[in-house]
Amino acid sequence: MAGEAVRTGHEDEAEDWDEGASDGYVPSDLGDAEDQEFHQYEKGDDDQMGEERRGVSEDVVEEVSSTIKARARRNSRRMKKSQPKASDYSEEVESLLNHGLGFMRAMVVSEKPMPSVDESIELAADAFKLAKSDRPTVETPPDLKYISILRRAIPQVRGKIKDAARARAGDTYGFDDRPRMEQKNRRRYLSLVEQDAYTYEKPESFQGPYYHPLCYKILKTCFFSKTSDDGVAHSGFFSPINPETIALIFTAIRMSLDEWKTGSYKPLTFTSDIYEPIYQVHLANLKALEEEDPDFVKGLGEELWEDCR
Repeated sequence: MAGEAVRTGHEDEAEDWDEGASDGYVPSDLGDAEDQEFHQYEKGDDDQMGEERRGVSEDVVEEVSSTIKARARRNSRRMKKSQPKASDYSEEVESLLNHGLGFMRAMVVSEKPMPSVDESIELAADAFKLAKSDRPTVETPPDLKYISILRRAIPQVRGKIKDAARARAGDTYGFDDRPRMEQKNRRRYLSLVEQDAYTYEKPESFQGPYYHPLCYKILKTCFFSKTSDDGVAHSGFFSPINPETIALIFTAIRMSLDEWKTGSYKPLTFTSDIYEPIYQVHLANLKALEEEDPDFVKGLGEELWEDCR
């Protein structure tokens, strides 16, 4: 996906990530604090409003703005702007968009798990192009807001991975939710995050980096459980499993461990602000391992692919 981001005229569409792109999977806490950085997509609308206000008395603008903001705070939970969804369109177009969403999820997970705004626009444009190439006879309306719809797949697929990691991490790594076990849980947490021990097949002895079996289980759950899952339907993006995908899985595992940091379980949100640096560390570690031994990371990806498919 090298080169400049594709500009489509959709850059300034206001988006709310509380709603799903289609009737598919929606993570358990999507839209809470998770992936709030995506609200920067609304900046274009704010800039346009600023242009329209020129020439109006500043006192009037300030008064109106204060009133609008006060009302917005009171009504924010009652009045939610409707966002475009695949189901807004004809069955044929909806099917095309859902096909594009599959490409989008696969591309995000395998290529750009933590994309910038421009990168997300480029990914959405590429995903739609792939979907159209598969179904060239589908006629789409000129005002089709496919960029908005496809971009919403980003927090959805990351949320799905997070939920799968959360469901298994506690038991897998030996945490106990009984109150008297809090001190033991804290010690366990510290031992796991020290030198990223949780990524090893055998955390206690630091044997087998990035071979912990939980990675396979999350991949299997999220992408290979059914024939319609993205790892099966879009296998070209997963054969073999890329370092980017492995780094994302272990980042979600780290978040799930952080939920036990205090000794008792406290849910967290999978935000890029906090967890992108951890993702980048995992990716850098995998790249370093690849430089030392090209067959190591290749073998890891191929083994995960063979086990999952």
